[in-house]
Amino acid sequence: MGKRQPDDSRATRLGRARGSTVEAVVRAVVVRRESGRLGVLAADGVRAIGVSNFLQDHLDTLLAETTTVPAVNQFELHPTFQQAALSAKTRAHGIAVEAYSPLGRGTDLNAEAVTTLAQTHGATPAQIVLGWHLGVGNIVIPKSVNAHRLRENLAASEVTLSQDELDAITALESGVPIAPDPAEAAFTQMYSSG
Repeated sequence: MGKRQPDDSRATRLGRARGSTVEAVVRAVVVRRESGRLGVLAADGVRAIGVSNFLQDHLDTLLAETTTVPAVNQFELHPTFQQAALSAKTRAHGIAVEAYSPLGRGTDLNAEAVTTLAQTHGATPAQIVLGWHLGVGNIVIPKSVNAHRLRENLAASEVTLSQDELDAITALESGVPIAPDPAEAAFTQMYSSG
């Protein structure tokens, strides 16, 4: 059984009309509010919404156009691409920050600061990076299909880093993303064709 593909007519209607999923989400919330259907979400048992890849201007638009405040904003965030301003703005609105690609697709695991701390704590580099995320207040849900790695990742909650150790990992910031820029990604790029 393959991956479920998006309904193309829905994708056209919601995303391509304005060229952005962010605009589509905001417009959908505005339309529901104006038509009196926003309460339908609550009636259907929806208590909160989350957003993904909402940048600062996307959050500004959503919050200016609607009364809906997401519970979480998931975006690319790892030691070498921390998006500090976006994290601060997200938190300032009471929105939790969830790290997408929290391990930097594995590239951040080889940084000297990470490997040194892994040796010091008797932990894996992944546990150190996940411990850093937890230490700075990010939600992390690392992806793995390997049962051993899943257990290791869960054990990261036992890793406690000092402020100096957190700062050493924070100093890895390079400002270089590994994923496409959400401000430029078309709706059609959000779906895999396979």
